[in-house]
Amino acid sequence: MIQPRAPGAPKRILVADAGGFGRKLVFDVLDGDGYEVDCVGDGDGTVAAVACGDYDLVVMEIGGPFLDSAAAIRRIRALPGPHNRVPIVLLTGLTRIESPTFAMHGADELLLRPVSLADLRAVVTRWTSPDGALSG
Repeated sequence: MIQPRAPGAPKRILVADAGGFGRKLVFDVLDGDGYEVDCVGDGDGTVAAVACGDYDLVVMEIGGPFLDSAAAIRRIRALPGPHNRVPIVLLTGLTRIESPTFAMHGADELLLRPVSLADLRAVVTRWTSPDGALSG
Protein backbone atom coordinates (compact mmCIF):
# COMPACT_ATOMS: atom_id res chain seq x y z
CA MET A 1 0.00 0.00 0.00
CA ILE A 2 1.27 3.44 -0.90
CA GLN A 3 1.69 5.77 2.04
CA PRO A 4 0.61 9.39 1.59
CA ARG A 5 3.45 11.86 1.27
CA ALA A 6 4.10 14.47 3.90
CA PRO A 7 2.98 18.00 3.07
CA GLY A 8 5.76 19.82 1.26
CA ALA A 9 7.46 16.60 0.12
CA PRO A 10 9.10 16.90 -3.31
CA LYS A 11 7.16 15.85 -6.38
CA ARG A 12 8.13 12.41 -7.67
CA ILE A 13 9.08 11.86 -11.30
CA LEU A 14 9.83 8.60 -13.07
CA VAL A 15 12.24 8.86 -16.01
CA ALA A 16 11.85 5.92 -18.42
CA ASP A 17 14.78 5.96 -20.79
CA ALA A 18 17.11 3.21 -21.96
CA GLY A 19 20.10 5.15 -20.71
CA GLY A 20 22.93 7.25 -21.96
CA PHE A 21 23.43 10.97 -21.98
CA GLY A 22 19.75 11.88 -22.42
CA ARG A 23 18.63 10.04 -19.31
CA LYS A 24 21.49 11.45 -17.26
CA LEU A 25 20.72 14.98 -18.41
CA VAL A 26 17.00 14.71 -17.58
CA PHE A 27 17.82 13.14 -14.20
CA ASP A 28 20.43 15.77 -13.34
CA VAL A 29 18.17 18.70 -14.28
CA LEU A 30 15.11 17.43 -12.42
CA ASP A 31 17.06 16.23 -9.39
CA GLY A 32 18.86 19.58 -9.26
CA ASP A 33 15.49 21.34 -9.35
CA GLY A 34 14.43 19.49 -6.19
CA TYR A 35 12.29 16.70 -7.61
CA GLU A 36 12.58 13.13 -6.35
CA VAL A 37 13.61 11.27 -9.51
CA ASP A 38 13.74 7.53 -10.22
CA CYS A 39 15.00 6.03 -13.48
CA VAL A 40 14.06 2.81 -15.25
CA GLY A 41 15.36 1.47 -18.54
CA ASP A 42 12.61 -0.70 -19.99
CA GLY A 43 8.86 -0.95 -20.44
CA ASP A 44 8.30 -3.64 -17.81
CA GLY A 45 10.25 -1.61 -15.26
CA THR A 46 8.23 1.48 -16.13
CA VAL A 47 4.88 -0.22 -15.62
CA ALA A 48 6.03 -1.91 -12.39
CA ALA A 49 7.33 1.37 -10.98
CA VAL A 50 4.11 3.23 -11.78
CA ALA A 51 2.01 0.40 -10.31
CA CYS A 52 3.96 0.46 -7.04
CA GLY A 53 4.89 4.11 -6.80
CA ASP A 54 3.23 7.41 -6.17
CA TYR A 55 4.53 9.36 -9.13
CA ASP A 56 3.38 12.83 -10.12
CA LEU A 57 4.79 12.51 -13.65
CA VAL A 58 6.41 10.02 -16.01
CA VAL A 59 8.92 11.29 -18.58
CA MET A 60 9.35 8.54 -21.18
CA GLU A 61 11.58 8.11 -24.22
CA ILE A 62 10.01 7.02 -27.52
CA GLY A 63 11.86 4.49 -29.57
CA GLY A 64 14.48 3.22 -27.18
CA PRO A 65 15.92 -0.24 -27.78
CA PHE A 66 14.39 -1.72 -24.61
CA LEU A 67 11.38 0.52 -24.19
CA ASP A 68 8.19 -0.01 -26.19
CA SER A 69 6.57 3.23 -25.12
CA ALA A 70 3.21 2.48 -26.77
CA ALA A 71 2.85 -0.85 -24.95
CA ALA A 72 4.04 0.63 -21.66
CA ILE A 73 1.53 3.48 -21.88
CA ARG A 74 -1.34 1.09 -22.70
CA ARG A 75 -0.41 -1.00 -19.67
CA ILE A 76 -0.14 2.06 -17.42
CA ARG A 77 -3.53 3.35 -18.57
CA ALA A 78 -5.02 -0.08 -17.72
CA LEU A 79 -3.72 -0.05 -14.12
CA PRO A 80 -6.27 0.19 -11.32
CA GLY A 81 -6.83 3.26 -9.19
CA PRO A 82 -5.05 6.57 -9.54
CA HIS A 83 -1.94 5.03 -11.12
CA ASN A 84 -3.58 4.99 -14.55
CA ARG A 85 -4.00 8.76 -14.50
CA VAL A 86 -0.35 9.72 -13.98
CA PRO A 87 0.61 12.33 -16.58
CA ILE A 88 3.06 11.02 -19.18
CA VAL A 89 5.36 13.26 -21.19
CA LEU A 90 7.15 11.66 -24.13
CA LEU A 91 10.61 12.64 -25.36
CA THR A 92 11.76 11.75 -28.83
CA GLY A 93 14.65 12.45 -31.10
CA LEU A 94 12.73 11.03 -34.05
CA THR A 95 12.81 13.59 -36.81
CA ARG A 96 9.74 12.28 -38.57
CA ILE A 97 6.55 11.53 -36.71
CA GLU A 98 3.58 10.59 -38.87
CA SER A 99 1.00 11.92 -36.45
CA PRO A 100 1.25 13.40 -32.97
CA THR A 101 -1.65 11.19 -31.86
CA PHE A 102 0.08 8.07 -33.18
CA ALA A 103 3.32 9.09 -31.52
CA MET A 104 1.73 9.81 -28.17
CA HIS A 105 -0.26 6.57 -27.75
CA GLY A 106 -2.23 8.04 -24.86
CA ALA A 107 0.51 10.20 -23.38
CA ASP A 108 -0.26 13.74 -22.35
CA GLU A 109 2.48 15.70 -24.08
CA LEU A 110 5.27 15.25 -26.60
CA LEU A 111 8.66 17.00 -26.52
CA LEU A 112 11.04 16.79 -29.46
CA ARG A 113 14.76 16.41 -28.77
CA PRO A 114 16.90 18.33 -28.56
CA VAL A 115 14.69 19.97 -25.94
CA SER A 116 15.86 23.09 -24.20
CA LEU A 117 16.23 22.95 -20.44
CA ALA A 118 13.75 25.82 -20.18
CA ASP A 119 11.13 23.87 -22.18
CA LEU A 120 11.72 20.70 -20.14
CA ARG A 121 11.37 22.62 -16.89
CA ALA A 122 8.23 24.42 -18.10
CA VAL A 123 6.51 21.17 -19.09
CA VAL A 124 7.46 19.43 -15.84
CA THR A 125 6.27 22.40 -13.78
CA ARG A 126 2.99 22.56 -15.68
CA TRP A 127 2.24 18.86 -15.15
CA THR A 128 3.34 18.72 -11.50
CA SER A 129 1.75 21.93 -10.25
CA PRO A 130 -1.39 21.57 -8.10
CA ASP A 131 -3.50 23.37 -10.68
CA GLY A 132 -1.40 22.12 -13.60
CA ALA A 133 -2.34 20.77 -16.99
CA LEU A 134 -4.88 18.34 -15.57
CA SER A 135 -7.21 21.17 -14.60
CA GLY A 136 -7.16 22.99 -17.85
